[in-house]
Amino acid sequence: MEPGSPIKLNILIVGAGIAGLTAAASLRAAGHKITIFESSTLLDEVGAAITIAPNGSRVLAHIEFDFEAAKGVSVKSPSMYFGDTLKERKNAFPVSAVWNIDVEDMTGFPNRSFHRVDLHNELKKLALRDDGQGTVEVHLGARIVRVDIENAEVGLDDGRLWKGDLLIGADGIHSCVRKAALEYSGETEDIEDLGWDISRWLLDRKDVEEDDELREVYVKGNDRSVWITPHEGQSKRLVWYTCRNGEVQNMVALIPTSKGEAEPEPDLDNILEQFSDFHPSLLKLFKKAETIKTWRLRNRNPIKSFANGKTVLIGDAAHPNLPFNGQGGNQALEDCAVLQRLFTAETTKDTILEKLKLFNTIRWKRASRIQISSGVPGSQVNDLTERLKEYEEQDDLLPAEDDPDGLAKRWVGDLTYDIFKKCDEVLGGANK
Repeated sequence: MEPGSPIKLNILIVGAGIAGLTAAASLRAAGHKITIFESSTLLDEVGAAITIAPNGSRVLAHIEFDFEAAKGVSVKSPSMYFGDTLKERKNAFPVSAVWNIDVEDMTGFPNRSFHRVDLHNELKKLALRDDGQGTVEVHLGARIVRVDIENAEVGLDDGRLWKGDLLIGADGIHSCVRKAALEYSGETEDIEDLGWDISRWLLDRKDVEEDDELREVYVKGNDRSVWITPHEGQSKRLVWYTCRNGEVQNMVALIPTSKGEAEPEPDLDNILEQFSDFHPSLLKLFKKAETIKTWRLRNRNPIKSFANGKTVLIGDAAHPNLPFNGQGGNQALEDCAVLQRLFTAETTKDTILEKLKLFNTIRWKRASRIQISSGVPGSQVNDLTERLKEYEEQDDLLPAEDDPDGLAKRWVGDLTYDIFKKCDEVLGGANK
């Protein structure tokens, strides 16, 4: 083969979650050889619901994702109620006509909430389908004990060593690839206790429909997201929305705590005590839960680079998002769109390092800004304006501080962002 000739890359992906499978599906289509290493012994997803906004669904549509098979539920403007009286809460955010923009109509791409299992199953089909393009091989129960960032290599606990042209770390917040990348770059990681606990659980729709009081609140919500908060002066909240064609109710309880407190226990009595001032009918939502998962929210600051050596981090391994802005999955999908645009069938081996630099150029500022914003409730994002200016870009400008529509504009801008347009702008400039 002549130097500089296009090749089929040998790409190693650590992690088979949303980021890993989407990356595999995107890169396989270019004819590359993909090898996935997943630590679990089952290629299955766990967890509750996830919201995929148009900035993420645009990427899914590009790889022919089947939105109907994934049973997503359309996300509309939320209904908001006081937790103690169930009276509708008016003007919870600064008044702006921008809040009324339908981001799905604006972009032509879905704004949906999915059960993670359904989303994962459809991504798995796309990643593993045999259509004569590239190949995907999956190794389950893979315990990685060595990561070579410089040379795109991973070693397993059984002694096997895998060598690739490119290594993608998509193994989530506890990523072994991220850890190795930070050691390689000499960067340390600060983890901050945010002083928030989160509890999540799922209910069947019948659990709500068979209860007169709960059904009334659900109907009031008109199949929209239902955010329920106490009276002024308290920031704890219950967020309630549906997935799986409306059959499953996703519940999220957010509770402010003192920083440094002991790790929370998923104890129903303790959670009920925290929400004891909520309306009695809402407490039934907690009591009907079969399993409640609870954990402390911890913030990680943006790292200096997503790419080192022949390795790139994506998803939570690169920019772990907290739940306040609902952008974690969407940012992973934007990462995958960039990988697809960079590592095409025309890729040459001698351009891999250059392409990884371009990945960082396209993704670092936006993904870091979204990561920082995810650490506070939406109503407090304006308090971060000074810190976020470091990550501002010409095509992703922050609204003026005195703009009364600023918060709404920022929300709409993030949900309608076109990552493919960004790729075209950067790559067009790089090719001039």
